[in-house]
Amino acid sequence: SVSIMGKELGSPRSVKLFVNRDDIDFAAVEDLPPACELDLVHPSHLEEHHGSSIDYQLRPAGPFQNITSVTFYFPGNFGDDESDDDVQTSISYIGLKGNGTAVKRQAVKATYEKVAQIKDHKVPGNELMGRFGV
Repeated sequence: SVSIMGKELGSPRSVKLFVNRDDIDFAAVEDLPPACELDLVHPSHLEEHHGSSIDYQLRPAGPFQNITSVTFYFPGNFGDDESDDDVQTSISYIGLKGNGTAVKRQAVKATYEKVAQIKDHKVPGNELMGRFGV
């Protein structure tokens, strides 16, 4: 699940979630299908929940299994309709809930040779090649 809290009229109206996409930008976000799209609750309704955050369930859960990245796109806010001024989207909290895994992305530990050492790369059957200058 995901929790999103905004500030007053600047609270986001909806969010599109994209999973495992490294090619997301503002030009492509309107054309690509999101893994999930959520309509968020108006900030005046948060008072009913005593100011706490609301958990939005991510359904279907399938696209949100074994993920490495999530991209959030907020296309508009509640101030777009209620105010004549341009209201900037304001987000105060984003929370993700789920089961983590032990898999970690880390840099590969490898040793590279600047100059190859022939003694480290012996090929069976070619023992005499180095002695005759071939």
